[in-house]
Amino acid sequence: MLRSLVGSEMCIRDRAYGLNRFDGYKFQNYLYDDQDSSSISDNYITDILEDSRGFIWVCTNNGGLNKYDLSTENFTRYKSTDGNLYSIFSDNLTRIEEDKLGNLFI
Repeated sequence: MLRSLVGSEMCIRDRAYGLNRFDGYKFQNYLYDDQDSSSISDNYITDILEDSRGFIWVCTNNGGLNKYDLSTENFTRYKSTDGNLYSIFSDNLTRIEEDKLGNLFI
C-alpha cells in the first residue's frame, strides 16, 4: 500500500483497486471508467506524487500517467503515442519524482 499526504488529506493506492482519498471523515474511491475520459486511466497504480503546485501525479501499470486536480476532482491522462516525441515513453510506469526546480521524472 502506498500513501501520499495531500494537505490534510491522504491518498492511498491499493495496487489493483484504483486510488482512494481519505479526507479525515470518509473515503472516496477513484476507479477507471472506459466511458469517462476524466476518470483515472488504470486501476493498477504503481506510484503517487504530490508536486510543488499541489497536483497529484499517479503512475499506472498500463494506463500511463495521470494528473489529479483536487479542485475539479478530475484526472488528465497522459499516454504513450507511437511517433510522438512529446508523449510519455511508455504506458507502463513505475516511479515518478520531482526535482527542486519542479521538473517531473518518470
